[in-house]
Amino acid sequence: MGAMPCRQHPLELYVLVRNVASLTSGIYRYQVGHHELLLAKLGYDPEALIDATFGQDWIASAPTRIGIAAIFERTTVKYGDRGHRYVDLEAGHAAESVMLQAVALSLATTMVGASNDDDVGRVLCLNANEIPLCPIPVGRP
Repeated sequence: MGAMPCRQHPLELYVLVRNVASLTSGIYRYQVGHHELLLAKLGYDPEALIDATFGQDWIASAPTRIGIAAIFERTTVKYGDRGHRYVDLEAGHAAESVMLQAVALSLATTMVGASNDDDVGRVLCLNANEIPLCPIPVGRP
């Protein structure tokens, strides 16, 4: 049996896949307890992603985008308002780890800071209590 995720751990990871040989194009949700990707939606609209990132059309050309989202209540229930700071720190650490691993695999990546939360949430098919924090495109240089 796999490890169960800590219910205080606020992050949820999504992967938008396009042009990856071993995966069907679509939106996947990372399942921590089973260390697997589950298909949440077949395909996605690259134009919606471009619109969600204020016209940054280059983001749609990457074969993969990792989306880090958070459920703040998992942390704020214990730490109150200070929990928001902890969630932001955790998201930054997770994003840095993703980017360092991408570089180690000779892949190109960058952080996308300019985006509309509601629109990114719709593209990623987030649940109502999940807030998108970091879209990270990953691909070949």
